[in-house]
Amino acid sequence: MVIYQPNGSETENEEERQFLEQNYLPQHMPRQFIAIGGGRSEIKISEIVADEDFNVFFPLLYEHPVPSLGIHDMALTTDSKTIAAVSVDGLLSIVDVKQGVRFESVGKTIRNFWSVAFDPKGKFVYAGNGTGCVYKFMVDNGHVLQEYNSQRMNTILCVCPSTNGGYVASGDFDGWFTLYDGATSFVLKQIHFKKALRSIIFAEYLSIFLAACDDHSVKIVHVQDFDTEPLMGHRSRVVSLDPSPDGRQFTSGSTDGVIKVWDARCNKCSITFTNREKFRLWDLAFAKSNNLVAYVSSGKDQDIYFC
Repeated sequence: MVIYQPNGSETENEEERQFLEQNYLPQHMPRQFIAIGGGRSEIKISEIVADEDFNVFFPLLYEHPVPSLGIHDMALTTDSKTIAAVSVDGLLSIVDVKQGVRFESVGKTIRNFWSVAFDPKGKFVYAGNGTGCVYKFMVDNGHVLQEYNSQRMNTILCVCPSTNGGYVASGDFDGWFTLYDGATSFVLKQIHFKKALRSIIFAEYLSIFLAACDDHSVKIVHVQDFDTEPLMGHRSRVVSLDPSPDGRQFTSGSTDGVIKVWDARCNKCSITFTNREKFRLWDLAFAKSNNLVAYVSSGKDQDIYFC
C-alpha cells in the first residue's frame, strides 16, 4: 500500500471530480492518492478526500488488472509514476500508474518473489525471493542486473537499498538481517534477530537501517559499525515501516492494529493511533504531504490518520 501525488492524475468521471473539488477541502489537503493490492488480481487507485469534519472518503479512480493470483507486496517510485507488484504466486510485475501493466513478468525465469523495493531514483527495482536471493532489475526493460545471495536459502520478506545504492539490506523469515555491498554483491554483515523481519527502511542522515521484527520491536542497525539496538513500544508483531518524506519521522504498524509515529532523531514515539475496528494491520505508508498516515487492514480496505 502506497500514498503518492501523481502529476496530472484525473478521475475518469469528470463530473465526479468536479463534485469532489466543490464539496471538499483541497486547500487544506493537497490532492493525494492511495494504491492498494490484495487478494484480487488488480491494483486499485483511489483519491483521498476529506470534509470539514475530517471524515475521509476514497473515491475509486481506476483499477489495473495484474496477471497474477493477487498482490502480496508493492512499491512505488518517488516520482509516483511506476508501481512494482509482487503477486501471491511469486511473479513480479511493473505497472505504470496511469496506463497499467508494462511488464507482466520481470525476470522471466526467476520466480517465487516475496518482497520488492525501488531505488530512490526509480531506475532499479530490487526483489527478494524464496531462496534467499535479492535480484536487481532495470525498470525500463525488466532486465536483471545483479544478484545478492544471502546463502541462507530462506524467504526474503523485505528488501531495501540505501539512498545512494552503496548498500542493500534484506530480512528473511528466520530473522536474519543481511547487509550487502551494493556494487559487488558481497555480504558485509549478517545479524540474527531470531524472529522474522517483515519490513526494512533506510534513514540516510543517520546511516541506519530500521527493520520491523516479529518480536514486537523495531531493530536499528548502524551501517558504520554494525551496532544494533531494539526500539520497543509495540505489543505485537511489527509488520510495516515507512519514513516520512522529510526523513524526520517514521511510522511503524503492528498486527494488533497499533500505529506509532516516531521522531527519527531521538527514536522517541510522538503519536500512537489505534485501529478502532481492531482488525489486523497489513501495511501502512506516510503521505508525501507529511501530515497523514494511511493503513490497510484485514477488516477494512483502507483508512488514514492525521498527524
